[in-house]
Amino acid sequence: MEQRVEIMTLGNSIQTPSVLERIQALDEKIIRAVVTRRPQEKRHPINRFMRGLTRIGDADTWTLTLAILFFLGGQWREAFYTRTPALLATLALTHVLKRIVRRKRPSVKIPGLAPLLGNPDAFSFPSSHSACAWAACLGIGLHVPSLLFPAVGLAAGISWSRLHVGAHYLSDIIAGAAIGAGMVLWMS
Repeated sequence: MEQRVEIMTLGNSIQTPSVLERIQALDEKIIRAVVTRRPQEKRHPINRFMRGLTRIGDADTWTLTLAILFFLGGQWREAFYTRTPALLATLALTHVLKRIVRRKRPSVKIPGLAPLLGNPDAFSFPSSHSACAWAACLGIGLHVPSLLFPAVGLAAGISWSRLHVGAHYLSDIIAGAAIGAGMVLWMS
């Protein structure tokens, strides 16, 4: 665990926040800003759209997507065989990291922060939705270059939706995106 740094100045000690404490403070400012600026009515079209994007990032959706790729055959079946290992490795790595880091979800840590959806598990870092979105979308985009930009746009949208619905801090999302994209690039 990172500790605060104590600096001695003229007989007085000053404690400076650690890097992790600074990231946590910034993350809390950002999520408060996003959540307080989003429409407060759960049924508002923007909130419904963001919940929909989040649901696209659920494991069920990726499982269905992989099954469709397999059954389409041709280049899509090849995409299934070449991209599935990166997606599965990404999912496994994010779940292991969540159990190691054990960062509490924003709605648990920040009093009064109400998520738009229930949380799939207790831990927040890294975002598995973001990681899998980037692994799947970037993987498909690299396999079929004409889909790269729309796929990356979808991954970015799914990632942002996790902040909008109050499920993750920004650093969770960034870490998830880096893990998913990194896994695809490493395994390509």
